[in-house]
Amino acid sequence: NVKPVQENTNISAAKKDASPTGNPTEFSWETYLKETGSVPAPTHCFKQHADPPVNEFKPGMKLEAVDPRNTTSTCIASVVSTVGPRLCLRLDGGDNSNDFWRLVDSVEIGPIGQCEKNGGMLQPPLGFRMNASFWPVFLLKNLNGAEMAPPKCFKREPATPEVNLFQPGMKLEAIDRKNPLFICTATVGKVNQDMVHISFDGWKGAFDYWCRYDSRDIFPVGWCSAAGHPLQPPGQKWSTKPGSRYYRVNNASANPQSVSPPPAASPPPPLVPISAVISSKTTGKVLRSSTAPPKTKEEPQRSSGRPQRKRRLVESESSESDESPKITPEIVNETPVEVPPVLLELCFNKNCNAGQFLDPENVKKLPKNLPAAKLVDQATALWSTLQPCAIGGKKLEDVFAESKFALPLNVLTSQKGTAEEWTDYLERISKALQCCPSFLATKNLADEKCGKCVVVVETRKQNAGTSWERRAQVPVAPVAPASHVAVAVAPRVVPSSTTPSQSLADIVRWSIDDVIRYISLIDPSLGAHADLFRRHEIDGKALVLLDSDMVMKYMGLKLGPALKICNIVNKLKQKKLREEYEILELFAEMGIGAVVWMLMFGACLGVDVTPQFLQDLTGKSEALYPAAFADVDGDRFTDVILLSNDAHVLQILLGGREMPIKSFGAQVACDWMEESERITSVVPGDFDGDETLDIIITYSRKGSQFSTLEVIWGSGDGEFKCKKTPSSNETLEFEDQPLAMDFNGDMIPDIFVINEDGVPVVWTWSKDRVASPNYMFYIPSEVRPFSLHVPHSNAFVDLDGDYHSDLVLTGSKQLLVFPTRHDLKPYSIPWPRDVDMEAIGQAAFFDADADDQIDLLLPSCTYVSSFQSRYCTDAVLYVRPGGAKDGDWVRLELSKHNGSEWTFALEKGKRYIDTISLRFGDYDLDGYPDFLATMKNTETQEHRVILFRNVPSSANPGFSRTFVPDPAAFREQNTIMGAFFDLHENGLLDVMLLRHHEKHPEDHGLILYENDRPVGYDHYFLKVVVFGPRKSSVIGEDLYSAPTNVAGATVSYILDDFVGKQKTAKAVQQSQTSHFALQLPYVIFGLADVSNFVESLTVGLNVNWVNGTLRQDLLKSWYQLIPNSQVYVIPSPLEIPKEWKIKLYLTPKHLIGRTMLMLWSLGFAALIIVAIIYWREKMLDRKEKRKEAYMMYFGALRG
Repeated sequence: NVKPVQENTNISAAKKDASPTGNPTEFSWETYLKETGSVPAPTHCFKQHADPPVNEFKPGMKLEAVDPRNTTSTCIASVVSTVGPRLCLRLDGGDNSNDFWRLVDSVEIGPIGQCEKNGGMLQPPLGFRMNASFWPVFLLKNLNGAEMAPPKCFKREPATPEVNLFQPGMKLEAIDRKNPLFICTATVGKVNQDMVHISFDGWKGAFDYWCRYDSRDIFPVGWCSAAGHPLQPPGQKWSTKPGSRYYRVNNASANPQSVSPPPAASPPPPLVPISAVISSKTTGKVLRSSTAPPKTKEEPQRSSGRPQRKRRLVESESSESDESPKITPEIVNETPVEVPPVLLELCFNKNCNAGQFLDPENVKKLPKNLPAAKLVDQATALWSTLQPCAIGGKKLEDVFAESKFALPLNVLTSQKGTAEEWTDYLERISKALQCCPSFLATKNLADEKCGKCVVVVETRKQNAGTSWERRAQVPVAPVAPASHVAVAVAPRVVPSSTTPSQSLADIVRWSIDDVIRYISLIDPSLGAHADLFRRHEIDGKALVLLDSDMVMKYMGLKLGPALKICNIVNKLKQKKLREEYEILELFAEMGIGAVVWMLMFGACLGVDVTPQFLQDLTGKSEALYPAAFADVDGDRFTDVILLSNDAHVLQILLGGREMPIKSFGAQVACDWMEESERITSVVPGDFDGDETLDIIITYSRKGSQFSTLEVIWGSGDGEFKCKKTPSSNETLEFEDQPLAMDFNGDMIPDIFVINEDGVPVVWTWSKDRVASPNYMFYIPSEVRPFSLHVPHSNAFVDLDGDYHSDLVLTGSKQLLVFPTRHDLKPYSIPWPRDVDMEAIGQAAFFDADADDQIDLLLPSCTYVSSFQSRYCTDAVLYVRPGGAKDGDWVRLELSKHNGSEWTFALEKGKRYIDTISLRFGDYDLDGYPDFLATMKNTETQEHRVILFRNVPSSANPGFSRTFVPDPAAFREQNTIMGAFFDLHENGLLDVMLLRHHEKHPEDHGLILYENDRPVGYDHYFLKVVVFGPRKSSVIGEDLYSAPTNVAGATVSYILDDFVGKQKTAKAVQQSQTSHFALQLPYVIFGLADVSNFVESLTVGLNVNWVNGTLRQDLLKSWYQLIPNSQVYVIPSPLEIPKEWKIKLYLTPKHLIGRTMLMLWSLGFAALIIVAIIYWREKMLDRKEKRKEAYMMYFGALRG
């Protein structure tokens, strides 16, 4: 039941005055409620105090506040200003672009020290402008000597109403969330369970929003008056018809005297629906000035395509001299003017643009026109005719509610509408539908062609011109009036082929019209916002300064159009729009197809990586997608298994010594697959134990979550034939994708899946290639029912440190770990408490902090839904050190870097970015693995694979490392996948990227970034490869007769550095195979700059039943290994670990070459010195002999 007005405690204050100024001529709730016949919402409906609390805060005070963009973080904030019981806060360490408002009785603010008392920690804000490691120092300096807000300033939060008591039509006061400085008059539009739809009186529906009934953003009628807070009255437009229910009582655009709103804070004035006009017979009243007889003033005609009637404003005579004119309403009795009823026409011009809310196919079925009728009857017929045309078969009201657009669906009550009113109403409907103004008209177009609908056809010029204007080959129509810009494109005279290209210097000289023309030509859908560019005077100079925050905050655009505009601006600033177009045009004319450019840029520890151009990887026009790595031909060089664009063909890309990428190998075509079926994953391995590489593929129908498995058996000669296996009693169908693991410890890979019934199954193959299922996994009762999280990130990895890999399943509620040792029970690991399960990525397992324990890393983000798409707004990495059963998750923020904000790229249904994947490897060989991730720039919307470097950090208790993005490492843009790949088999991890094609969005190209270290950079490595079963334990040149590797082999090393400190690390070989994990069939450890011998290398395999005995000691250690070695482990015979053998291949480094050069130089110098000494000795001997000969001659004379 709705209480009457007199029962609302705040109405008494509202009766006297609704504004802080105390001027009785301003907005009055009592008058407004009486004129509109509305009822205020009772006070007990709101989560607000009956008496607004007193604001005792002062600007500059410090307090703790929850970051509104990251509600899990508590930060330090400063009071910027106060208005009534509200505070404007700014997070310390951020800028003023993210200021926000809070009530003094909000639970999201508290005194300094409250977070620490509750066991929490103060965090840097999401937009922290410094490195996160400087946060403690910044916090200390910031709070030193600052004025802390005393506890008495913080008021108790009001009680929450038990149920939602709101009813549609109730009046209230609400915060405008797009301009949170303002509190406006509002109405409850709809009520849905605990949600309330807030509609602002007199403003367009773009400002409406849904909120909970206990939201702190809504207030009872009269709250602003009682709290001393300015109240914004209804919108500016009001009717001058006699007996109008809505009338203008104040200048709604006038700023409150106590605060200064931001630019363009008030929304543009909408037109009042005709439903607001009621028959003048019921009231017999008109508006008139309270002072002197009114004078009239013509309002400027609105820009429209049809003749406009003149409107007259009633003003006070003193308004000419008053600096802030006010219109004072006065009710007087006059005889209304009767308007005779008119029969109105309605025609549908179906060749015009029907907008985004109507289905074009259904629009074609509309009649050409409706019979003439009165205003109300024709409006009712209009909506009943348009209802079946809504997109998706929904109601037109629901489509608009989902899109947050305003739709004037009010039933018309005026029985005597004129032609002008009908034309005006059709105009408003066209604006709401965002359709062509001629789509709904009073007459049909004679030639069935509309000059207001513009189609920009993009074609390609064959001449030598380079101007961006040549992208539009069809001349556009003249510019439409401002009221019809939603469907019209600004004019542009197409220049000749000799028009000079647009440089950045030319752009800054563009006028406002030039900017509108350019934006409309690049993206015709942005022509709907041309009036915003005019209103805010966006010329060329202002255009290049736009960013997403400015576009959304000040221009009031939604995220989609704002991102499109920012993308265009970014391309203009980089001067790439024209250059990319010219290059693509040149390639098309040359007939080169998919040209792959391999430019390598990067940085590592202050040493530049030398860029090197590599050859075309594909040599074909179709796109190829990396699916897995394996040594297919057994030549010690890793090959790449690629997937075709239609996902029906496998292509082998062979590595080699002579060239970085040698050539294409076998092509495996699965011709038996149907058109709707696609290969979803590729798993290489020796599945029958014949020392020959086989390939498992899984395929599924489009839209299905279940997959089917097929094995492509290898023949030993490098050829594969994709044949469909005849159906058997056990169908290899399962949910999501498979995991390769060694289930029975025979070193032959098996496949783990969750079947259609939700039961864990391991498929093994015998030597005669017969598959058999194994049901040996017991799911504990405390986690039942267990459901797999899709897409899963199951792994076969050693989490308990016994060198035997365990099975890890990622469920919808927790991770479930099955230890390999049979004396251990399964246990679960909970997901992080604040993680969004819909936005978690692929869990990664690697030793991130080099402590000989495998860590669990989980990428995630905040997943936001909009009308057209879903996307991530940040990048978060959760780390569980050591993958411990009992422990806590450590949260790492990865979004910010040098002023740019990057988020994880997560777009459902798109290959590689349908889930967040981390591909790890020690890129800089410093001993700590880095990782690659596909990110998305929040400003430019550009996809790019970014290298995250593993660096030390003390900011995260429990984890001594963090990951810092390095966008400059790979400067290739529009890359959606990156993977590490030892191209030259030299122990250095190169990077393979998949680049989105510029001209054809669905085509891609492969790029290689070579990790070419310059002379003087000597970091060492140890590369370990654990091979599968062999018929012979002899180690010779036939080592690669068995080129298959063991999935889940655990490897660790111990090394003493120069100061005697022990270094250690652990890794698992091929622990994951699902969702294009692209893990390498070997392990590479970085040893940093330590050139000492590796003290020990330990390799462990899965437990195995040998002669009826369970063997859990299948591991062996080797000692005193030379760094920069490639170690090949041959665990044969399997049951005798002491007979396992290794073979080493040394890779010389730059230091060895320089040492040899120095030795040769020293030897040559010594040789020269010896030669000189010998020559001098000979000369002295000759001189001595001559002297002796001379003495003998004179002696003979004396005798």
